[in-house]
Amino acid sequence: MAILAIDQGTSGTKAIVVDGETILAVADREIRPHYGPGGVVEQDPGELLASVLDSAREAVAAAGVPLSAVALANQGETVLAWDRETGEPLTPALSWQDRRAEEICTELADHAARVQARTGLQLDPYFTAPKMAWLRRHWTAAGVVTTTDTWIVHHLTGRFVTDTSTASRSLLLDLDRVTWDPELARLFGLDSEEFPQLVASDEIVGTTTLFGGEVPVTGLIVDQQAALLAESCTVAGTAKCTYGTGAFLLANLGPTPTRFDNGLTTSVAWTLRGATTYCADGQVYTAASAVRWLIDLGLIDSAAALDGVAAASAEGVMCVPSFAGLAAPWWRSDARAVLTGLGLASGRGQIVRAVLDGIAAQVAHLAGLVESGAGGQSIERLRVDGGLTRSRVLMQTQADLLQAPVDVFASPPRDRPRRRGVRTHGPRPGPAPHRRPDPLAAVPVSHPRDRPRRGHPIPVGLALGPHREPSPGALMTYDILIVGAGVVGTALARGLSRTTASVAVLDSANDVGTGTSKANTAILHTGFDAAPGTLEARLVRRGYRLLGDYARAAGIAVERTGAILVAWNETEVEALPALKAKAEANGYDACRIVPAEDVYAALPHLGPGALAGLTVPDESIIDPWTPSLAFATEATANGAHLLLGREVTGVSVGASTTTVHTSAGDVTTTWLVNAAGLGADTLDRLLGHDRFTVTPRRGELLVFDKLAAPLVTRIVLPVPTALGKGVLVSPTAFGNVMLGPTAENLEDRTATNTSEGGFEFLRSKGERLMPRLFDEEVTASYAGLRASIDHPDYLIEVDAAQRYLLVGGIRSTGLTSALAIAEYAEEQLAAAGLNLPARPDPAPVPVMPNLGERFPRASQQPDRIAADPSYGEIVCFCERVSAGEIRDSLCCAVPAVDRAGVSRRTRATNGRCQGFFCGAAVDALITEHGRDPGPPCRIRQPEQNQQHEEQE
Repeated sequence: MAILAIDQGTSGTKAIVVDGETILAVADREIRPHYGPGGVVEQDPGELLASVLDSAREAVAAAGVPLSAVALANQGETVLAWDRETGEPLTPALSWQDRRAEEICTELADHAARVQARTGLQLDPYFTAPKMAWLRRHWTAAGVVTTTDTWIVHHLTGRFVTDTSTASRSLLLDLDRVTWDPELARLFGLDSEEFPQLVASDEIVGTTTLFGGEVPVTGLIVDQQAALLAESCTVAGTAKCTYGTGAFLLANLGPTPTRFDNGLTTSVAWTLRGATTYCADGQVYTAASAVRWLIDLGLIDSAAALDGVAAASAEGVMCVPSFAGLAAPWWRSDARAVLTGLGLASGRGQIVRAVLDGIAAQVAHLAGLVESGAGGQSIERLRVDGGLTRSRVLMQTQADLLQAPVDVFASPPRDRPRRRGVRTHGPRPGPAPHRRPDPLAAVPVSHPRDRPRRGHPIPVGLALGPHREPSPGALMTYDILIVGAGVVGTALARGLSRTTASVAVLDSANDVGTGTSKANTAILHTGFDAAPGTLEARLVRRGYRLLGDYARAAGIAVERTGAILVAWNETEVEALPALKAKAEANGYDACRIVPAEDVYAALPHLGPGALAGLTVPDESIIDPWTPSLAFATEATANGAHLLLGREVTGVSVGASTTTVHTSAGDVTTTWLVNAAGLGADTLDRLLGHDRFTVTPRRGELLVFDKLAAPLVTRIVLPVPTALGKGVLVSPTAFGNVMLGPTAENLEDRTATNTSEGGFEFLRSKGERLMPRLFDEEVTASYAGLRASIDHPDYLIEVDAAQRYLLVGGIRSTGLTSALAIAEYAEEQLAAAGLNLPARPDPAPVPVMPNLGERFPRASQQPDRIAADPSYGEIVCFCERVSAGEIRDSLCCAVPAVDRAGVSRRTRATNGRCQGFFCGAAVDALITEHGRDPGPPCRIRQPEQNQQHEEQE
């Protein structure tokens, strides 16, 4: 039985001939609405009717079979006046997007609550009655004024009807009784109008001879409700979204017309077999029309180019594509699109991506309203259709934000018969919050008509984290899962993401680089003192070159200060030749033994008693925080996922995949890489091994004010002895001076608090090394934990049978060697049989914000301030951090999620006041961007009576 289905939409009409589930023929005709000032959106009725007849006749001719029925779906809220006798249009068709009837709604604002209670709809010009009243007031009193479906059916059959789903979009239907409401008609001044007969969607309303023979006409329904039915959303809780000119999310409510108090609307979904089903309805007015805007600006050639042009990340560019106002839940016809966060580096890729992100964010917001509204249903997955579903970027972003699978119902091709197909975009795995987070960051505003509102906010920005908050029910199996998001783990992710493998990084922390990676001595080591012949010596030497080159490309602050090992007694003097020989054995031959006078010439403020020194001219200081962020940024640009805030609770190794059980759901992978640092031995044992034990070794350090910087221009190293390496003094890339670390073995792997004993130990050592140092202020003290293991070297081993790679025992040299470790790990994986072809188009090295004291900051660059005055608005005066930099840290590819994350990305609150002066302002900016800054800063009481040794 062949059926002709006609879908008459805003931008075109599509006609499809189907026989069962087989599509026999497809034809379409484009319609170009007229957009004018003052909210004008009109369609030519003649063009509209011609598009129906021409596309239908073409499809019927192509199918070559007799028809059994004709069905018609319509736009729902588009109206026109026409002559009942002749069928001729008397006015243009006012599109559902037309906003000129705002004046009608303003006049009736006092009745908004009553209208909503009776109809389930908001009093808004989007719906039919205000536009009908506007046509009567400003255009003509002649003829009848109806929705376009009634007019088209009249041309097909001569009948004057509309179906219940279309009528429910009019503001004239009693939703509970499903009848026209005379009181509402009087309210809109339409009580003298002739309204079409209400029919069910399965009712045969007449016959037509326009497509060959006499064929029944049936299946009248609003296009969005038709999609809900076609995608089998027939039980309460199922939902779909159509991405056409706008994006329309509908959720089946079953037989109960639930009213929403959160801005959503309720309509008739359909009346079938005598029973009426209802649906929740949320609208995004501009979706494909926003893409049309991109085309008109020349940013893309066509919608097919979206994925090829869209950047991997919007890089802080944000768009709320409200070109035709905002619908649910704000109902602000006066709202207009917002495009913000543009910088000099922003290009068309970032703008296109921001528009796609903005569409997805608004749809996700609607889904959250369905779930949270009165009687709302839980949306377990979303079924989608429409032209924009061809964009995999948009659909994957939608799945990520919804935290639910997205089933794409493909549009039928025109060239061959086929069955309807579905592809699914699974949400990318990540932390599982208790409820779907609202992707719209917003501020409250008042409504211009002062009608009753529910405090719905106007969105002013989008908080779109890069794969950080997808759902726990992931459908994806990764090729490689890395546990540990420190500098080594992110370097591994960065390297492996440059292959075609799918990569994810999992960590219990809510950010990257939060453990040992953020609390170290920040030295870029030459590897001169590593044990010759060890894997550590090889990788540190290689890593020194790799990280140096990477830092230059990424703009990470590095200063080649050089170092001097100072000998304070004859035993240490006698050890210098052996240290020089060790450096040469490691391939570093620039060390020189120098007398005391040369030592003091280089370090005039050094304490008395130095006898000699060994120079290491290429030792350098580096910003220790940005490498992890840069590696993660590049990795996510290559498609890697960050699964943060997940604690590993177990591991199950299967025949072909491994399942990692976490506090936020399971993650499945083919290969597992253990870069868990302090937790590496625990994870290793979960896989059945018992080859090493991690002992957390706490190292405490003191940070001196920047006024101490002239005292220390080189790294001052002790000569290592059998008792340990000792305490060093070093300048930092941030302009301070650092003294430490201690070395204290602990059992508690979370004990990063400082201690009174540690302070006294460092004070005693520092006063001998450089007495003048303690004339300056100590602005901060901190402690880091190093993963000390009972093994003399890096422990990087592969187990091909388990598809498991251990990267353990990475000591304080891990920052320097991280990229070399990643390179070596990739070699080990390839040797074990994992095919890792290079990605053909890897993302470039990202250029990161400079945190170095001796390089220009954003607040010191007039051109940046001229382009964006927020870079001239200083928030943290100690560290000269601007509001623009804090904003960027919250909106970048790997955004900060709290105050500590902002500090690591900007240095804010890290100065001499430690946030006492600027903390409130920093927290306000964090809150403004929808983040929780965390608990207020407080002074912790130090531990007492701790025993400390020199560092290992």
